[in-house]
Amino acid sequence: GAFTIGRGNLVDVARTAPWAEEDGIRIATIDGVFEPSLMVVDPLWEQLASDMGGPLAVAVPVRGRILVARADQPELLARLKARAAAESTGDLAISAQVFLRTADGWVVAP
Repeated sequence: GAFTIGRGNLVDVARTAPWAEEDGIRIATIDGVFEPSLMVVDPLWEQLASDMGGPLAVAVPVRGRILVARADQPELLARLKARAAAESTGDLAISAQVFLRTADGWVVAP
């Protein structure tokens, strides 16, 4: 049904997203409104965790950007939190929160 098609479209968006790395934080820049929805695309996060070598922390501070860092590296996690807070302003702001990926899904980072 429509949900399956939508999820498939999200997988395509995730697969084609351009990623860059700045100071240990991976950043995807996407032209659209799908960024928060990508949180449900498990293969994306499994692949990123494998590529980055450990558990992930993710922020979606503003439409068009996803920020990802290693959750088990305090310096990177602090940098991610600071960047998410700084970027989550203006009309396209989504959230300053940082989320940790767990076996049960996403939880807000303490």
